[in-house]
Amino acid sequence: MVQKLSGSVPGTRPGPGFRLSGTPRPTTRSAIGKPGADPQAKRGGAQQLIEGAPGVRRGNAAFAGLMTLFAQRVDALNQTVRRGPGGSNEITPEAVAAQVNQVSQRFDVEFAKQVDAIRGGNAALGAEYPPVPDVGRGEGDGAAGFLGAEGRADEFRLVMDMLRHAPTVDAAVRVALKAVETNDRELADCFVYVVLGLVAVGGPWYAEPNYTPAMALVEDLQEHFRTVRSVAGEIAPGFVWLREQGLATLTGLWAQRNPQTGQLSGFADLPVYIKTRTFSWFETPELPDDPTGWYPRYQELQGLFVTQSPTRPGVLSDDGSRIVALDAEAPGPARPAGNRDAGSRPT
Repeated sequence: MVQKLSGSVPGTRPGPGFRLSGTPRPTTRSAIGKPGADPQAKRGGAQQLIEGAPGVRRGNAAFAGLMTLFAQRVDALNQTVRRGPGGSNEITPEAVAAQVNQVSQRFDVEFAKQVDAIRGGNAALGAEYPPVPDVGRGEGDGAAGFLGAEGRADEFRLVMDMLRHAPTVDAAVRVALKAVETNDRELADCFVYVVLGLVAVGGPWYAEPNYTPAMALVEDLQEHFRTVRSVAGEIAPGFVWLREQGLATLTGLWAQRNPQTGQLSGFADLPVYIKTRTFSWFETPELPDDPTGWYPRYQELQGLFVTQSPTRPGVLSDDGSRIVALDAEAPGPARPAGNRDAGSRPT
């Protein structure tokens, strides 16, 4: 039995500026019905790769160092203040202020070093797992970008011509099946590129009954050729974004002062902030080696990213498993202002 991938990730919802994308998946898979490997294992394995990356582990160690610095700075400042009036009275108020400033500057330097280490680890993660375009969504120059390697251009021109003149999706299924059965990524790229054009506004497959099965073929081909590393490239930006959010919070706490006394006060609030879920991305959990054991962690990352990110233009994919850019969607029908029924998909 082929696993069905429809539906959204349990426990997630779109936040402000986000919406669930695309048309509902059909109750059965496309005619090829052969996604490559276990989709949950792919995504769990990708999460495992991300959190085990050397840059991430270096960043996690630096984050632990930041926690230590908060406590050390408070102790050092308290010791200095206790030497002044109200304490042992060893030094003058002016000397206390000068030494407090020196201590603060020393710890500021160490804090900046740890922050740089975390950001350097984040950058290393992005370099190790860069985004990989999905099938049919490469950087090619129009159709010429999907004519395949040298010696296959004529073959792919015939495929493109056949698809563009096929009266229904059924006539194109054998091309998708061949791409899957022979693991032919170039043929899949060509197929998906053409089909996305056919289902675009005004295209011959824009209307039902062709649109839904055509998009199911596209999604299944993309899933078949998606790998653990390519999924890692998809989720790395969200992982880094959440870590940067946590880092921004810590930086604010480091500089926070009591408005009445002017004393540094962020350490008192740290235990409250450290319990938020954002900071859990600085600690690699103890999970089983089985990639499927990491799938819930992947789901949590996607849920947080979708509901919290105010700046990244993205949506959940139809299977609820990943975030895709809005401009990567198949274009929907135009909906003129004042007539919300105009432009509905024809049937």
